[in-house]
Amino acid sequence: MFWKKHSSQLSDAHCHLLDYEELPEVSVPTFCVTTRPEQFCEARKLAEQNSLITAGLGLFPLYIKDEIEDLKAFEKQLELTRFIGEVGLDFTVEEDLRNRQIKVFERIIDLAEAKGNCVLSLHSRRSAEKVMEMIQSRKATFILHWYSGPLDLLKNLRENIYISLNPAMIKSRTGKKILRTIDLSHVLLESDAPYVKMNDGQYGSQLTSRVVDSLSLIRGIPAEEILKKIKENYQKIFT
Repeated sequence: MFWKKHSSQLSDAHCHLLDYEELPEVSVPTFCVTTRPEQFCEARKLAEQNSLITAGLGLFPLYIKDEIEDLKAFEKQLELTRFIGEVGLDFTVEEDLRNRQIKVFERIIDLAEAKGNCVLSLHSRRSAEKVMEMIQSRKATFILHWYSGPLDLLKNLRENIYISLNPAMIKSRTGKKILRTIDLSHVLLESDAPYVKMNDGQYGSQLTSRVVDSLSLIRGIPAEEILKKIKENYQKIFT
């Protein structure tokens, strides 16, 4: 099987390890994102127990309740890490909540810039244009998780902006177009587990191998070559 043969080359740039009913075995380099600042301590403990895990400090846009208190908690935890996720925008809500999200996200970017050398995994549901506008001139490293926005925004990406591709994306029309056109120097793999599940019920980091299979088939590039480049991208960001 591809997974068994190439497991040492795979990685997972967006996984919600804390949201599993039972913590899975982590056998590939994994970015464990969180959705609230209070989760970060638990994610950090996982990272201390397994060197393959990198813990992310998150503040999911739909979970913002009190922007002042939420940002205060976020800023306190940011003293402990340079890895941030999941943060961003979600425009499935009304305008006043969107504006609050924008204020919080902008502050998070400012904090990341002030700290320096930060990596942010971004949520951009129905808000890709605004997210890209906000990060375009920034110096931090940004990973657009499960991107589903306009394809033209992915043209001529700055070197500090990446796209993480998951198994569900290879099923959609937009996802296939992204796989066909995205520069491999901007590609990472993600599972978004346990939230991405395939028709056969499988989910988890090992399914990122399906993305590699699809990239290889669509682009006509050997899977080994794709894996090598994606591994280089991951190591560049997380080490």
